[in-house]
Amino acid sequence: MIKKVNAYTLSEVLVVLLLTSIIAGIAFSVLGMVQKQLFSVQKNMDIKASFRQLEQSLLIDFNKYQNVKFNDLENKLICYSEIDSVVYNFNPKYVQKDLDTFYISGVYKKMFFSGKKVNEGLIDAIKIDSIEANPNLQLFIFKQNDANTYLD
Repeated sequence: MIKKVNAYTLSEVLVVLLLTSIIAGIAFSVLGMVQKQLFSVQKNMDIKASFRQLEQSLLIDFNKYQNVKFNDLENKLICYSEIDSVVYNFNPKYVQKDLDTFYISGVYKKMFFSGKKVNEGLIDAIKIDSIEANPNLQLFIFKQNDANTYLD
């Protein structure tokens, strides 16, 4: 007596392998798209964090130092008093303050003194836009002038 063995046929196994490979291919392509989206979100978050750190640093220094001056030739912002000073270097890809580096590219800045736009010299307000990284990122920092500012 011949017993029949229960098994899958070769065509059934091939169909299962084909469907499994199609599903795995779709899953990996979706995973790649999700990773790409997450890297984009992470990059935007890093840019925003760096922008906010620059804003905090400028806000502290504008209120800490008595005078703020911008040198257009060297592209430097200098905050100084009789005791101490700090310098911000504006480069195309980053802004550097002493040992701190804020990676913000495409910075467009406007300087103001007593409500009037100036290109260099003493300033009491600065507006910074990040056109290249994110057009929505803007900051405006100002300080109150004292009598010594106008006497100089």
